[in-house]
Amino acid sequence: MNKVVCFLLMALLMLATQYHRHSLASSLLIEGSTLHNVLQGKINNNSSFIIPKLPALAERNLPPLATPIASTKKRYTYKLTLVNFTPQELDIVSSMLLSSTDDVNTRLLDEKTTLHFLGLFLPSKEITFELSTILSPSQFREQMSLLFKRMNVEVSSLFINQDNLFKSTRAVSAYSIQLVMFWSALVILMILLTLLAFWSWVQFKLNCYESNNQSAKWVRFVHILRLIPVPFLCRNKWQKELSYWQKRVSQADIWFDNAQRLLQNNEIESAHIFVKKALEDNASNITAQALEVTIAEQLYKYQVIQDEREQFKSRVSKAVELAHAGKVFAALEQAYSALELCQRQAGVNRPLVDLQIESTKNLIHRISTNQGQRCEGIILASREHKIHINCAQSMRIGRSIPKAQGDTSADVTLPQDTLSRVHQGIIIVRQINGFTIQDLGSTNGMWLQYRACENNQEYILAEMDQIYLSPPDELGSIGFQVRYLGTNQSIALDLCQNAMIPAVSFSSAKSFLNPSEYAGHRWYLSNENFYLICSLNKYMWYSESQWRASQAQQETKADINEVLKIELKGEVWLHLSSQTCDVKIDNTRILGPVPLPLKSQLSVNGFVIDMLLIAAQVVDKSVKEMLYD
Repeated sequence: MNKVVCFLLMALLMLATQYHRHSLASSLLIEGSTLHNVLQGKINNNSSFIIPKLPALAERNLPPLATPIASTKKRYTYKLTLVNFTPQELDIVSSMLLSSTDDVNTRLLDEKTTLHFLGLFLPSKEITFELSTILSPSQFREQMSLLFKRMNVEVSSLFINQDNLFKSTRAVSAYSIQLVMFWSALVILMILLTLLAFWSWVQFKLNCYESNNQSAKWVRFVHILRLIPVPFLCRNKWQKELSYWQKRVSQADIWFDNAQRLLQNNEIESAHIFVKKALEDNASNITAQALEVTIAEQLYKYQVIQDEREQFKSRVSKAVELAHAGKVFAALEQAYSALELCQRQAGVNRPLVDLQIESTKNLIHRISTNQGQRCEGIILASREHKIHINCAQSMRIGRSIPKAQGDTSADVTLPQDTLSRVHQGIIIVRQINGFTIQDLGSTNGMWLQYRACENNQEYILAEMDQIYLSPPDELGSIGFQVRYLGTNQSIALDLCQNAMIPAVSFSSAKSFLNPSEYAGHRWYLSNENFYLICSLNKYMWYSESQWRASQAQQETKADINEVLKIELKGEVWLHLSSQTCDVKIDNTRILGPVPLPLKSQLSVNGFVIDMLLIAAQVVDKSVKEMLYD
């Protein structure tokens, strides 16, 4: 029994040695002594069983058990962060303080590298270790301080208890000396480059002033440079040249004063020469530059005037030559061009120009005298329209006599056998208050507004009235409609629509009119002037009263322009209303009023109009009709 108890005590002591320290072993010895006393008291009752003393046994075995317990030391776990250290410094710290031994165990947790100076070189690191050591925090801090002191590195250290973290940051950058040297060299280089650039700029400015003869600017610039305390500026060289440039400035002022005196005496060409000399010596004289510009403009105007005068003489002589050759329109074109040149010079030499204008107008009058035509009417034919204008007091409607001359009559003549002859047909007469129509005894009669009219009876016409020369219900009946009526000045007639039915298979096919031939025809009885109007690139003819009424209705429209006017009272003349249009007669440009010949071709911006004047006959009209009858 005693042996069993001893064995148990030894086992407990071994466990205490492995898992506890010396205090636990002592308590086990005390407990063993107590257990020995209890067992000894119980066994005394049996004298034959004796247990040896346990304390004595423990005392014999305590030294070998306490030795490993005492050799077991406490270990600490820290985190160490080193900031802004160079790789070489980190190698020293790692080799001397953080090398793995029995007392120190290290493990790398994080490492960051930063490149200084534009990211090209000079690296620094931020590194974090986890270490296990037997050194207490104060001992470890002391060891770190001694190491940094031996390395001559200023470090600010911080210990964070919650995280067991030592953080050591380098107080001064490891590359401060290199950076100071670099930036110093860079600043010196920039200063040198700035001085070099300034010197180059100074030389460039002086060379520019010299090449451009800007003497005053050169002198002023050198005076400014002399105030700058920079040793490398060549003051002595510029001082020698300064007197030369000052003399040039003085000479330029003398030339300029002489030029002003000459200009006051109207000697423009001489003044121009002196101003040029002044600018050759001192081109920076702003007043001289302005004077040169003024003189140049006057010389240019003078030259233009001289050229225009030469052109005037040439055109006048050419106009006279063409007039003698019988080319009226070409002669008038040259004369009007000469008149336009004179009017341009009206503000230059007024008395002389007024005399030239008057003589040119007299030339135009002499050229156009006896060139105008008196007429009974005019026919204006274009691709879309054909306008017949009768300038007499009356207009007849009937069959053309002879048929070959149907288009050259001032009356309304149609090549149709069913119509009566003109002198026996229908007549429209201008009255004081309007227009009347009368049947002179035509074969088929006359219908006004679908009502038959009596012979030799006058009927007053109104706008939009319809006039038929045969029963209106017959196929192909000839009818007219009053399209416009302006008091007693103008009346316009158009063919009615049913008067233009084409014949296909009827035996009386000759009684029908060709619609393509007469669709755009209009007949006027008018003693007014006629106007050519352009609206949306379309050209139309209006009588004067018709155009004035249209202007009153469309006065706000800007796309309607008056191009020209044909004057029919007395001699027939053409007057331009717009100078922007290209107007030609027989391929000759028209610049002013011109008389119209019996036959001509008018072109307005490419729009062609054939004009035919119906000359007034000296023979009495009734005699002429009797001859045709």
